[in-house]
Amino acid sequence: MGANIYEMGFKGWIGTLFLPDINLKYGCEFINKMMKRHKLHFDHPLDIYAAFNSGSVRIIGGQYVNASAVRNFEKHYLGYQDTI
Repeated sequence: MGANIYEMGFKGWIGTLFLPDINLKYGCEFINKMMKRHKLHFDHPLDIYAAFNSGSVRIIGGQYVNASAVRNFEKHYLGYQDTI
């Protein structure tokens, strides 16, 4: 995580990322970078999360290589979708 954030131009102390405005700024930039790199679209949130979590969308045998993390995200994402 630290390497990614510094690669994106962050120059401060890594603990500063616990500040919500800084965390959101760099988190959103990182997600945007992953989406462009892997040609992802907002219509596919599980692919976006898979890339965010492991650096790319990797599927083996019909499942994400980080399937447990993606399932956990999906559970929370779908729960959130029910509130809007």
